Amino acid sequence: MLPTSTAEQGLIFLRCAALGAALAVLWDLLTAIRLENGLRRRGTAALDTLFWLAALPCFLLFFLRYTDGRLRAYLPLGMLAGGWVWRRTLSPPVLRMMRFALRCVKKCLQAGKRALIWAFSFPRGN
Repeated sequence: MLPTSTAEQGLIFLRCAALGAALAVLWDLLTAIRLENGLRRRGTAALDTLFWLAALPCFLLFFLRYTDGRLRAYLPLGMLAGGWVWRRTLSPPVLRMMRFALRCVKKCLQAGKRALIWAFSFPRGN
């Protein structure tokens, strides 16, 4: 890899911060799913595993793409900064909206299930 200028390093740092924020959004989505479904220990462990199975390839592919596989010390800091900024600013209202949306989807699915059962519950005559 050719030496990168300071401007290019700054751009890569900002991209890494955006990746950290995107992973924080994924974390919020999985948290909303966990809270709305009342998942306990095993459900939380399954969602945590799902998060890391998504986050690790994103992390590794990012570093392969932008730094040719060379781990730069400032890039994990960029990911942490992006995730921290997301969690401190937009995460609480977005998490509330995600939980509301999941409740609405859950109610719609339950209504659809009741309608489907009703549609096929008529007595059959000869």
